[in-house]
Amino acid sequence: MAALPFGYVREQAIAVSLARQERPSSAPGPDYKGSEEDQMNWEQVEGKWKQYAGQLKEKWGKLTDDDLQQIAGKREQLVGKIQERYGIAKEEAERQIDDFSSSLNANARAAERSSKTHAGR
Repeated sequence: MAALPFGYVREQAIAVSLARQERPSSAPGPDYKGSEEDQMNWEQVEGKWKQYAGQLKEKWGKLTDDDLQQIAGKREQLVGKIQERYGIAKEEAERQIDDFSSSLNANARAAERSSKTHAGR
């Protein structure tokens, strides 16, 4: 195996270092698997997949009805389709999905609080 020139190796090391510095601390790293809360949120999305299909298409308009039917609530398949349709990194697709499922669950909690408030009147 031929040795790489020192300048090339140094440039690659600098690029990796800069990439790590530019990623905000809240951004998931390459080994990101989601928090326990994200996993619970996704289980709820998966259980109500057909109900959320319209909101998914609203958020990711490049996904087709066929895509959504094939994905059928499977998070990893959704990650792959978003990567494919939008040309983004896996980590970015995962972050978008986590944000989406968190907002769905926040909206559901707010609706539940509102119904309890109205029921108590």
